[in-house]
Amino acid sequence: MFRRKGCRFVIVLIACMASLLVAGTYENDTLIVHCTLFENDIFGVSVESVTDSANGRITAISLAGRNARVLPSIIGDLTELRKLDMSNNAITAIPFELGNCSKLEELLLHHNKIPQIPVEISKLSQLRKLDLSYNSFFRFPKEIGQLSNLEWLDFSNNRINEFHSEITNCTKLEYISFAHNFINYFPSGFSKQKKLRVFDFSHNALTYYSDEINVLTELEQLRINNNNFSTLSAEIMNLVKLTELDISYCNLTEIPSGINKLAALKRLNVRRNNISKIPSGIGSLTKLKEIYVAQNNLHDLPTEITQLSPDTADFGYCFLLSLPGSVVSWLNTHDPDWESTQGSMPIMSRTKRDYFDLNLSISKQNVLRYSLGEGKIATLSLFSMAGKHLGNLVENQNGVGTYLIHLNQLSFAKGNYIIRVTTNTAQSRFVKITIK
Repeated sequence: MFRRKGCRFVIVLIACMASLLVAGTYENDTLIVHCTLFENDIFGVSVESVTDSANGRITAISLAGRNARVLPSIIGDLTELRKLDMSNNAITAIPFELGNCSKLEELLLHHNKIPQIPVEISKLSQLRKLDLSYNSFFRFPKEIGQLSNLEWLDFSNNRINEFHSEITNCTKLEYISFAHNFINYFPSGFSKQKKLRVFDFSHNALTYYSDEINVLTELEQLRINNNNFSTLSAEIMNLVKLTELDISYCNLTEIPSGINKLAALKRLNVRRNNISKIPSGIGSLTKLKEIYVAQNNLHDLPTEITQLSPDTADFGYCFLLSLPGSVVSWLNTHDPDWESTQGSMPIMSRTKRDYFDLNLSISKQNVLRYSLGEGKIATLSLFSMAGKHLGNLVENQNGVGTYLIHLNQLSFAKGNYIIRVTTNTAQSRFVKITIK
């Protein structure tokens, strides 16, 4: 208790001393930093070790990972401050006086507990980089839209479900990330972001793909994976500077034709969709170093794919049961484990509620018995080994969660087949069976 009261006394004393010194001097700046250290119980640290200075003024402060709780209001007197790094702490508020640091260019406050920002943040007209990821924001602060020189913006890993189109006024943005939020729509006006190179809206709740993205012709990395849209417009192929395209874990049924236009692509991830065909133009993407196509409804691959030489490839858990010899040889070279996983589909989802357990067996009497997790309802579709849909299977419930299908009553010849089990949560699994 004495230490805490003594610390507060020192803080007040330092603040009083700072008010007596001439503003705009290194001595005054040093006292402000001392005040920040004392108020956060950071001892044994010299001002020089956590700051940079130029022309007799402090221009940068780095107190990342110091378990700091407070960003004191007196920080606003550091009028020559260019960079402030208070990331990886436990800060819960930004003082409005920070708006007085009009020369600030980088503000790094990621991994804190900040739920909102003051309107005075809009005064930071020289700000180029703002990182507020891993905080507690529920809405995007519209004041950010007044930061006309902003080039780098990260609000990933918050709880944002409300958006403001004012962000589109930041026309100098080159990097933007709102990954891991709860956003379900794209704000209109994104077509004004002509300088964007990195666009990351992955792990959200987007229900459609915005055509405004297609005019962002400087884009190099587009990550919109783990969302809920089912189609892409063909104009996405206008993004000819893309080196990375991640559209995995959506509900896509096809890749638009014209993929050959993305000649600069080095990483392509379409994993875990409902894609049934890879366009032959894939063979033109000779710069591809990583390609992930696993967990799709693929029955074949174009022979043009053999023109690629990726360092990493994943074609597991698809439906590739009848392929030309050249494609098989190519797969064996670039994804040696591909064949062992065909005809089955594991359920690997980002949320536990989407999992389902499937127990399936066939008796000597050709009775197919399967059961699912509690509360799950399934549709069973039968396919030939060549991937032709033969029809749906009708089940009779036999006890809680257990279903029986008498295969002898069906007009299918004996042999091998594939069953696709789709639950009421739109999760699918492929299982190979033999009708005797």
